[in-house]
Amino acid sequence: MNVRINTSKLIGVLTVSFGLSLIPFVNAVAGIITFNDLTDIVTVTFSNDLTGRATMGNDCGTGEVCTVTLSGPSSALRAFSFDSTINITEPGSQIISDTLDITPLVNTNASTVFRITFTSDTEGVPLLPIPNAGNEYVETGDVQFGGAIVWGDPGTEQTFDTVQFQSDIDSTVPEPSTLSLTLLAFVALVGLRLRHR
Repeated sequence: MNVRINTSKLIGVLTVSFGLSLIPFVNAVAGIITFNDLTDIVTVTFSNDLTGRATMGNDCGTGEVCTVTLSGPSSALRAFSFDSTINITEPGSQIISDTLDITPLVNTNASTVFRITFTSDTEGVPLLPIPNAGNEYVETGDVQFGGAIVWGDPGTEQTFDTVQFQSDIDSTVPEPSTLSLTLLAFVALVGLRLRHR
């Protein structure tokens, strides 16, 4: 049996195949977890694509701590890399007002599951820094990047989950008693000035 091979078509197919093999895998952005600390109660929101992968802990929405458990997408159950911990300071100081801790609970060749904990300070009581924190951020009052988790092995399609936070900036508005004393001092000065006329 004679088989005729069209060499020009074969070269064309091989060229296209080789060209396609050079195209890198497209990385996909998966979910976004946002911790909100705009009041004395820390809450969390998830983007829709985290449905079934992210679970809010019982502590969220009840106080100054909120914990989330996160597993990988079905396309890549194992995490390749992740940011671990950050200390968040108040503007213009070294006082720790919040911390973000991304810790693997399970980390095997088959899958990774994370515990992500955001902790805020109790008014007037600064937090102790997380030792050996990977990063230190200054809170701005805006939504800020807190960390990323990369799912999937190098050389394969990877998915990125993002953790972000929004912290309140401690107000510099004086307390009512300070305002009252300032007003009383002003009235006394005006009274003294009028009396000397």
